[in-house]
This record gives sequence, structure tokens and C-alpha cells, in this order.
Amino acid sequence: TLRIRKSRGYPDEVVRAFAGRPGAGISGWVFKEGQPLLVRDVRKDPRYLPGVTGGVSEMAVPLKLDGGVIGVLDAESRAEGAFSEEDLELFAVFGSQAATAIHNARLYDQLVSRKAELEQKVGELAFLGNVGRALGTITDIDRLLSEILKAAQQALSFSECAVLLRNG
Repeated sequence: TLRIRKSRGYPDEVVRAFAGRPGAGISGWVFKEGQPLLVRDVRKDPRYLPGVTGGVSEMAVPLKLDGGVIGVLDAESRAEGAFSEEDLELFAVFGSQAATAIHNARLYDQLVSRKAELEQKVGELAFLGNVGRALGTITDIDRLLSEILKAAQQALSFSECAVLLRNG
């Protein structure tokens, strides 16, 4: 499904409701075929799905990355024939750069997320190492069990915790 992630000039209800399919509409066709498309008058193109209120012309280019299409960059105008072949070529170059920038932003988000996960794990491991060393020095069983519970609550944010031991 193709969703509008960001737009300018599109009615909010169109943005919220739009759920394109590869092959359906101008953008869907561009996504499926991986080719730019210029439509000088959308009223004459059966593929057209309304976007901009009163839209008459549209151009769309695939956002390609590593041989695959990750999305579509689309522009509409209320004027017939508003876009030229030169506009489409320039839009395609811009789309290529946009696809790379989108990919880089996604990679950055993944790295930030992974970094936070790893930092949390490092903190947990350091805490457990410190706890293990500290617990290893306690010989009184009641004090040891109290420290185990305290450490478990600190490490794992439990509000209730217990140590159960077999009799004997």
C-alpha cells in the first residue's frame, strides 16, 4: 500500500484516506512500472485518482534505490499542461537525490535506535557485573537475599519481588 507520508497543497482528508496500490492511479502506475510519467490532462487519463482539488496535470517519478522502488514523488497542478518534459527530467533527478536522502535518514534512525538498545544493554550488563561482585562478598544469607531483591528491583523496575528457596 502506498501512503502519503508528507504533502503540500493536498486536502487533509485526501492525505488521511489515500491508500494507493501499485498499479492503481498515476502514482501507483509509476511505483509499479518504475518509470516517470507526465500527464498533461488527468481528466483524459483513466488511471487518475483525485489528489489536489481541481488537479488537471500531474507528473510523478519513482523513488528508486538499489534497483527497487521505495516510493513516488508526485506533483499536481490545476493548470492543464503545467509540466514539461524538461520539468519531468529535473523532477526525476530530484527524485533520485530524494530517494538517497530518505534511505540515509532511515539508516540513521535505525542506527540511533540500535545505539540506544546497545547502550541500555551495556548499562544492564555493567549493573549486573557490579551486583555480582557485590553479592559475592556477602556471607549473611538474610542480608544477601535482601541485596538480591534490592538489585532485582533496581535493575528491572519491579515493584514486587521475592526469593523462594527450597527448604533444607
